Amino acid sequence: MDFGADADKELAGVWFVWPLTKCFTGGQVAVNSFLKRVFQFADRFSMEADNISYAYDVANKKVLQLEVNPEFPPPIEFAVHDHPEYRAIDDAGNFSGFYGASLAYICAIAQPYKYSCVYLDFDTDWTHDVTLVHEDFFEVAIALFGEDICTKTLREFYLEHPPGYSHFAEYEIDSSAWRYLTDDHILLKKIWVACMQANIRKHSHPSVPFHLSC
Repeated sequence: MDFGADADKELAGVWFVWPLTKCFTGGQVAVNSFLKRVFQFADRFSMEADNISYAYDVANKKVLQLEVNPEFPPPIEFAVHDHPEYRAIDDAGNFSGFYGASLAYICAIAQPYKYSCVYLDFDTDWTHDVTLVHEDFFEVAIALFGEDICTKTLREFYLEHPPGYSHFAEYEIDSSAWRYLTDDHILLKKIWVACMQANIRKHSHPSVPFHLSC
């Protein structure tokens, strides 16, 4: 959706892939204030995590807001690969946890393009988004959010937010302990098993490839 010169001055020339309500409803007062300050300089590009590489490739946007899968704590890098047999939901309407991309995966892709995490929103209902800012506008982010965003780790960003709804629980897979595990090897093993189980149940066989590392 491209808002042209006739739109509200704060939205002129801003490109949204998500509906406007997805980007601006509830619980994001600080982010919205920040975005209004950035709009005067550059466009904003917001889209699904599955299309993150496309976002970086087609436009040099200054602020990106992307949906993440909140069940995978940093440093776990998870992402479902594009595949013709992939199903967003199964026949019963379950997402299963096997969808999207993790916070660490998105930020790892963003880093070479000089984007950094400045804000998470796992608190707003039906929202689990990360806001990334290009280095050219990082001083604006510091002025709004404070200097601690320069030193805060992804894990610290993540643990500041309470766990949300578990889609893995739809398949009786308990992911609640993942956020508290500090042994990455044990964590990776548990997530591998969970992803394989969810993949099989969702697609009847483990045919859909995915990335998993830390």
